[in-house]
Amino acid sequence: MLVWFLPLFLVFLALGLPVFFGLIASPGVLLWLNGNERDLVLLYRNLYNGMDSFPLMAIPFFMLAGELMNRGGITVRLVEFSQALMGHLRGGLAHVMPHYSLLV
Repeated sequence: MLVWFLPLFLVFLALGLPVFFGLIASPGVLLWLNGNERDLVLLYRNLYNGMDSFPLMAIPFFMLAGELMNRGGITVRLVEFSQALMGHLRGGLAHVMPHYSLLV
């Protein structure tokens, strides 16, 4: 069964299916064709249990918080504040400016 996973996955990609759905559908179709419906239920239950983890959910929420801060203008003010604190030190401006240039 493992031999047919990659060709079926590549067929799904050639049809324009997103990678995430191709990775879910390939083993599902193969288990269904082999008549292992019990394993098919276990596959999707394990998929859900794998997604239901705090560190995995922290990544998109961290990105959302960064985007909200960027749209609200908080990031520019934070960089200006850190530049006021560190700008007078030798090399302090170099610590602040790479981040500032990405925000403006």
